[in-house]
Amino acid sequence: MKMLRLHKPLYIMILFFMMIFVLGISTPVSGQPGEGKLISKISPSLKSLQGQPANTLVVLTIMVRDTKQFLDSMVVLTGTKLLQIYDPANIIIVKTPLSTTNRLAGWDNILFIDHQRKAMEEFFTGTIENETNLVNRMQFAYPAYNANTITVGIKENAFDTADIDFKGRVLINPAASSEISNHATVMGTIAAGGGNTWYATKAAAWGARIVSSSFANLLPDNNNFFQQYSVTVQNHSYGTGIENYYGPEAVAYDMLSASNPALLHIFSSGNSGQSVPPSGIYAGITGFANLTGQFKMAKNILTVGAIDSFYTIAPLSSKGPAYDGRVKPELVAQGEDGSSGSAAIVSGIAAALQQAYRINNSNNLPPSALIKAILVNSANDVGPPEVDFQSGFGSVNGYKAMKMLANGNFTTGSVLPGQEIVYNLTVPAGIRKLKVTLAWNDPPATVNATKALVNDIDLELSYPAGSQTWLPWVLNSFPHRDSLSLPAVRKRDGLNNTEQVTLNNPVPGNYSIRTKGFAISSASQAFALAWQLDAANNFEWNYPQRNDPVLAGQQNVLRWESTLPVSTAVLQYSLDNGNSWQVISNSADLSPGYYKWIAPLVYSKALVKITNAGNDYRTDTVVISKRLNLSVAFNCPDSFMLFWPRVQAASQYQLYKLGSKYMEPLQLLADTSIVLQKNNNSSLYYAVAPVIGGREGVRSFATNYTDQGVQCYFRSFYAERINNTARIQLELGSLYNINSITVQKIIGRDTFLLQTISNPSSLQYTFTDVNLQNGLNQYRVYLGMVNGSRIYSDIIPLYFSVEEQLFIFPNPVRQGASFSVVFNERHNGELQIIDINGRILQRLAVATDIIQLPATKLPAGIYLLRLAGYRIPVKTAKLVVY
Repeated sequence: MKMLRLHKPLYIMILFFMMIFVLGISTPVSGQPGEGKLISKISPSLKSLQGQPANTLVVLTIMVRDTKQFLDSMVVLTGTKLLQIYDPANIIIVKTPLSTTNRLAGWDNILFIDHQRKAMEEFFTGTIENETNLVNRMQFAYPAYNANTITVGIKENAFDTADIDFKGRVLINPAASSEISNHATVMGTIAAGGGNTWYATKAAAWGARIVSSSFANLLPDNNNFFQQYSVTVQNHSYGTGIENYYGPEAVAYDMLSASNPALLHIFSSGNSGQSVPPSGIYAGITGFANLTGQFKMAKNILTVGAIDSFYTIAPLSSKGPAYDGRVKPELVAQGEDGSSGSAAIVSGIAAALQQAYRINNSNNLPPSALIKAILVNSANDVGPPEVDFQSGFGSVNGYKAMKMLANGNFTTGSVLPGQEIVYNLTVPAGIRKLKVTLAWNDPPATVNATKALVNDIDLELSYPAGSQTWLPWVLNSFPHRDSLSLPAVRKRDGLNNTEQVTLNNPVPGNYSIRTKGFAISSASQAFALAWQLDAANNFEWNYPQRNDPVLAGQQNVLRWESTLPVSTAVLQYSLDNGNSWQVISNSADLSPGYYKWIAPLVYSKALVKITNAGNDYRTDTVVISKRLNLSVAFNCPDSFMLFWPRVQAASQYQLYKLGSKYMEPLQLLADTSIVLQKNNNSSLYYAVAPVIGGREGVRSFATNYTDQGVQCYFRSFYAERINNTARIQLELGSLYNINSITVQKIIGRDTFLLQTISNPSSLQYTFTDVNLQNGLNQYRVYLGMVNGSRIYSDIIPLYFSVEEQLFIFPNPVRQGASFSVVFNERHNGELQIIDINGRILQRLAVATDIIQLPATKLPAGIYLLRLAGYRIPVKTAKLVVY
């Protein structure tokens, strides 16, 4: 087949006109507000509604040049209602008939028209896990940096403010959504959970305050919200459809970030990674440009995709590029079932970084561009080498990010148009990789701009002694799948406001980091730089750290970072402080950075080590254990009893209670149970951990002792009919201080002894009553206590009727009240209500042994009730209504 070859100028011209066609650019219409039609002013998602009836009411998001002029002109729009004004970006939201859209597009004052889409939670069902992104190591190495001076916002439906992982740290926003969402609660826990429920719910920002705001409005919250609640990190784990344009919401978020330098917005990329974008220059390309929401096209936010626990990019995670070819997502993080949790992990780490900076910089907050630069620069490269449209700059590494901040491997500055600023960096010997990242908060572009970047700063790394220069890594953004899949190359970046240069195996010496104001439209542009030097021939354990739980008999993922020249090693563990070792693998591959290990089913202190080229690399001493189950024995008016299984290797047990914010040690016990007096123990939540060789094992889940279905000794007590007898089942929570168990039967006002058990030895008993009375039979148990007192159960009913009869109660029944009909066994038949003239007034299907009926439609009088059905003997009874 012959290929048509185009001359280069002709090819460029054709491509230009194709882009014009795809983007829908048209010539502006001038004049007064009128009936002009400007398709370029109408968003792709709004265009998709054009086939609906003209009188369909829609909510429009309109960006204007002059708000007052638009409000004055609204009088000519029939049926249009003003809903909201977002002053910072001249955005107005109205409800209006769909037919108004084209009319509005002709107004010169209007820049762009979109419609309000419904935000949807990005699906999440996975577990919370802190090890993949090294939150565990960050917490161990930097325990003081828990974000306790920071407020994290969760923008979506409301989280559960009563969740114990937020205790004492919730700020109430009256404007938050009225709908409480489990998704929002999980997102809040991943970002800022306090670790009260279990160890896995302790987030990076476990000390942060947390506040909710609604995503019913996709525009940013008003400035006064962020100021009132001191929010400096806001998590957005939601999306709409795939939207590839720079819309009003993207403009608003860029504007908000540019005017609030410390405020960082973090978005999930979306869960449409295998979908095809319907519009924009990347329309029809499967697996690219499928971020869910035009607000994610903003430049000054962070967009986070999903990886699994083994650093594989999740297929469902939405991919870049942004509508104009920019790198999206910038980062990825662990999210087994979606990018929601990925964003929340990064939000928590970002909040912890903000607090660390604040502590060490006279209580000043860091610019959000600096936090972005640090997060991007410290990320581990995953997926294709260097930057890519699937994982951005890599997988977030909480420990490295905090280490970079703590070590001061960053700077901030400001560049003038055409100005070049040079920073010197000394690289010592033995460095495997040098990485430098530049980031800045760019001014907002014009709505629906074909390119979002306004101020362009260039980054360059040079080695003057060798006359060598390295430019940033840049991706091919041409709208073709093959082009988007190409690896990054070194060249000048004129598209992104985050740029990165890396250099493998740099020679030692003095290097220069150059930043230049290539095209600055404002007076100056602030920026942030971060750098990192990774050592060669180095091995570090990431999990387990000293305080990390190792779950006995379950799969644990051992994690490390290795730049050792030999990629295989012997992996072993020891349960006797290193005196003897058990082999896990004789040839563990170091290159993935992890190994799946099923720990032995023991309760023991342990060591794990890697042996490579004759060198041992050991973990700290950790504890292998199972999670204990804390149970409730009884919950009486004055006291309650907790108990747990005995662990042979445990010398003691540490009991915890929920304090004002966190789980606090209550008592160290040698026994496996405790009775607590309520007047001295107001907390409802308790947990327990085994103490093994002076170290705590895995703590139990926090248990609310009032929610376990255990009352004062009685766990369950019920009666069921078996033919013509009653079987009574009793289960107790404990035998503590019980001398005897007595079962009573109650008929009317009379009480009869059914059975007594002295010195009981079991928690479960079955009693039988063979003398059932027609009608209502009732049972009760009382416990004879050591001190002579009695503890009574509730009274439980059992209804019975003899074979030939129906039993009705109450009978007579007051007109307008209800009555019940009891059959001697479960039936599938028909119950008829017949008056004294023989007329059948009601027919009721019967599929049980008791039904309740209202007497509201029955006048006073005498009625016959008759049960009939296939192979059912006819049974009758009289009912008196008065």
